[in-house]
Amino acid sequence: TDGSSAPSTSQASWALCVASVCSGERWLFEGWLAARAPAESSSSQYVGTADTNSDVAELSALVWAAICAIATYGKGAWSRIWVKCDCASAACIAQALFDFRKQPALAKIAELF
Repeated sequence: TDGSSAPSTSQASWALCVASVCSGERWLFEGWLAARAPAESSSSQYVGTADTNSDVAELSALVWAAICAIATYGKGAWSRIWVKCDCASAACIAQALFDFRKQPALAKIAELF
């Protein structure tokens, strides 16, 4: 996952890449997602903050990686999923946000950051 911002434009965006490992060491590109990190609460991709900075973009990438994992694997084999990011502070925030007793699927993903 990755996120970035352009302070001069007050916009931020995120991206993630999905890959799988098969036959031991063979990597297979599954796809990617990318979008603007909106600050408007009316947006369907709003993650709860009006800020448009790199940290929000990084967190948005992690949120959408979690959504992608849930949509793809549901309650499946979580030991086979890894989420990698380059922003430790966003990963810590995501772990805190996702670690709710009412959100067992998100709590499983938080263990992967």
